[in-house]
Amino acid sequence: MRYFKDENNSIFAYNDNVKQEVIKPNLTEITTDEYKSFKVFKVFDKTIEEVQEELDNKKFNSLQTNLLNELKKIANDKLTQSTINSETISEDIDVGRIALDNINNLIDILADGETINFRLADNSFKELSKDDLIGIKKECVLTGNQVYQTKWKLEEDIKAITSSDELEATKIDFENQTLTN
Repeated sequence: MRYFKDENNSIFAYNDNVKQEVIKPNLTEITTDEYKSFKVFKVFDKTIEEVQEELDNKKFNSLQTNLLNELKKIANDKLTQSTINSETISEDIDVGRIALDNINNLIDILADGETINFRLADNSFKELSKDDLIGIKKECVLTGNQVYQTKWKLEEDIKAITSSDELEATKIDFENQTLTN
């Protein structure tokens, strides 16, 4: 590219192979370095490099925010609706937030020695005691904590990424607690 300026310091750029008669009269040719140093965005009083750096930073921050939001959604989905095999009752149970609220409510109303029909993850029922419910409550809480631990680790991994290109290529593998490119 060839760069020119006029008496008002307005910048004009032409392809290298432009014919001389196409170039606007009364322009002064300037070097690429001079062009880059011009405060071409006079409203903002910034050089091209400063504007480009701001755009690059905005892109980076946007990509990082999007990846962190994706991670948050994955973690929230895990916290809302997950299933585990309960060691307490040797059955698959739902362990999301709603399940935990329901288990807490059942613990509150169930007297010692009483049992209640409890719906399992496969929609079948099993008779559970208050002690069973306390055991599966603990498993729900520990599962939720494990989800948070994974989320926090992956947040730190995302924040350690230093380039937009790497952020764009990054995929979240929540189950294996890793980021992949």
